[in-house]
Amino acid sequence: STVVYQGYAGPIPLKKVIAIDDFIAREARPDLTILLDLEAKIGLRRALKIKPKDRMESKSLIFHKKVRKGFRDLARRNKKRIKLIDSRNSVEETQEAVRKEILKYLKKIEIY
Repeated sequence: STVVYQGYAGPIPLKKVIAIDDFIAREARPDLTILLDLEAKIGLRRALKIKPKDRMESKSLIFHKKVRKGFRDLARRNKKRIKLIDSRNSVEETQEAVRKEILKYLKKIEIY
């Protein structure tokens, strides 16, 4: 998320953030990342139903669109590790999609 918030949507040049992140997190990358994807406008609306605006929810819609684009770009560049889940559906449908991705991964590494 540092790459996205600082590079794609933030003030630091993307190449610089990626280089720093690669150096620091090289050995600490997760084997599987589940990315719940949702249009920025819908995501903000959902977030505000749960809690009042905080520092992140107070940022502009343009900022949130950049964040989403950044996460989607990361997922495209890391297809084996980052699994994009469409979160427009109900909680139950999203949960089932997440469960399927986790089970696929566990079968791949022969744990399940």
